[in-house]
Amino acid sequence: MGRRSYIVLTAIEVKNAQPGRHADGNGLYLLVRPSGSRSWVLRAQFQGKRKDFGLGSIPAVSLAQARTRAAQLRERIKKGEDARAPNLRSKPEMPTFAAAARDCHAALKAG
Repeated sequence: MGRRSYIVLTAIEVKNAQPGRHADGNGLYLLVRPSGSRSWVLRAQFQGKRKDFGLGSIPAVSLAQARTRAAQLRERIKKGEDARAPNLRSKPEMPTFAAAARDCHAALKAG
């Protein structure tokens, strides 16, 4: 029996996977730890070295979302962008201490 040219996980296989690293294809892996925690990892070559990029845990990221995030990250790597920059998830921008102090002072000044 020949090997498949690409491996594609199904939702059932993701749910029932035993501890270890399970390939979905194109560098996307399901990482199942002995504790039972599950997360998505993209293994790619970045700046001449093989790196593992975390894409999120199973409760937060579905199989389809993991494939989409992996494709986005692979495109950024192809373009030569910094793949470690947290562009995949939108996070609110953290204010500087000076800005936070001014806002706090303005809010408490009237009282």
